[in-house]
Amino acid sequence: MRTQTWIFIFSLCLFTALGLLLLIVKPEQDISSPSKEPIRETPQARLLGTRLVEMEGDQRMWEANADQIEVFEDRNTTRISKLQRQIKLVLYRGEDTLTCYADVAEINNQNKEVNLLGNLMAQSRDGITLWTDSVTWLPQRKRLLTDKPVTIRRQGLVIQGLGMEADLALGEVKILSNIISSFEVSKGKFGSVGWGKIIE
Repeated sequence: MRTQTWIFIFSLCLFTALGLLLLIVKPEQDISSPSKEPIRETPQARLLGTRLVEMEGDQRMWEANADQIEVFEDRNTTRISKLQRQIKLVLYRGEDTLTCYADVAEINNQNKEVNLLGNLMAQSRDGITLWTDSVTWLPQRKRLLTDKPVTIRRQGLVIQGLGMEADLALGEVKILSNIISSFEVSKGKFGSVGWGKIIE
């Protein structure tokens, strides 16, 4: 009888000690719990330090020089990005061109829409310059769109505002709101600006 009592007490102490030990000591990571780190996309193709030209028939759509070009076939996207220097991407529409410098470009390989992101500076064939944080080129609509602050300059005429819709040549520009215009007298004569069309 006394032996059974001691075995019972010993077992009770052992289970209590194990229970306390499990409460105090927690495993570093629960194997069954999902990882909290985001899943990183893996491109199906990666080109480093290269030039790439997108053609549609015999017409150039865009041409890129970049540190890195990645193709994601699962979402039908090409990403052009910088490692050390900004990307250079030239958009084409007939005789019009827009030379863009940005941190990243994402291109929808199906509808050919181009999203340019980060510290964007773009210049048309006629020398009109655009600065903004991001812009989207819609080739089917033949329009450039952004909802970010923009600055546009040509021969001393400076237009600033919030949001923009324009053609690729930046000859016809619609500033959506908060329009401010100024003229840098030292840069040229107002009569020689030759701006295409500004729509408020």
